[in-house]
Amino acid sequence: ISSNIPSLPRFFDDRVELSESIKSKMNNKTEDRSIFLAIYGIAGIGKSTLALQYAHHFKNIDSTNIALWINFENEDKIFDSYKNIINEELKKENYIDEFRKSINIFAKVEKVNILIIYDNVEDSDLLQKQINNMNLRLK
Repeated sequence: ISSNIPSLPRFFDDRVELSESIKSKMNNKTEDRSIFLAIYGIAGIGKSTLALQYAHHFKNIDSTNIALWINFENEDKIFDSYKNIINEELKKENYIDEFRKSINIFAKVEKVNILIIYDNVEDSDLLQKQINNMNLRLK
């Protein structure tokens, strides 16, 4: 599995204080726990760009780190994001289970850190269901 994060916009406002706060919180990870961090606010304020900026930082910390970008706008886009990451290995009926298995196996075998960004979350219940189905141990 390789990172699928978009490029940073050509012009973006580097919000240093927020960026450093995110880095600090994300670096607080213990070996057997995952971290869940929500960036929220009104549309157009730069939440996705802030997450994208951290994703590039995360990917550059260690060459084995993997950053995944999931468009969470609706179920079709979620599926398309997973499908694009795992490609032919995914089947629509069990894409979450296959994705979870692939991520967990890859992380254990390769001993890599994986960052997953769920962008455009409109339905927090659906997000919670996805996270629960991933079987991640969250802090």
